[in-house]
Amino acid sequence: MIDIQAPASGKQTLAFSSIPRWDARWKPLLVFLLFALVISLAGALVFQRYKESIKRDKQEELAGIAELKIHQITNWAQERRGDAQALSNDPILLPIIEINQLVH
Repeated sequence: MIDIQAPASGKQTLAFSSIPRWDARWKPLLVFLLFALVISLAGALVFQRYKESIKRDKQEELAGIAELKIHQITNWAQERRGDAQALSNDPILLPIIEINQLVH
C-alpha cells in the first residue's frame, strides 16, 4: 500500500516503505517455475530411459523371432527336399509322371 504524506511544506510525497520489493513478489512464482522445470526434466530423463529400455527389449525379441523363423523355414525346406528325393526315386510313381508329362 502506498502512503501519501503531506509534509509541512504542503507538497505531497510518496512513502515507498509499504511497496513490496520485486524479489518478494516474484519469489514464489520463480520457485514454482524452477520446481516445475526440474520435475519436467526429471520426467523427460526417466521417459527416455524407459523408452530406450523398451526399444532394446523389443529389438532382442524380434531378433529371437527372426532366428526361430529362419530355423523353421530351413527345416521346412529340408523336409520338402527329402519329400522330392523320395518321390523322384519311387518306381511306381515315375511312369505315371512321365505319362502325364507326355499328355500335357
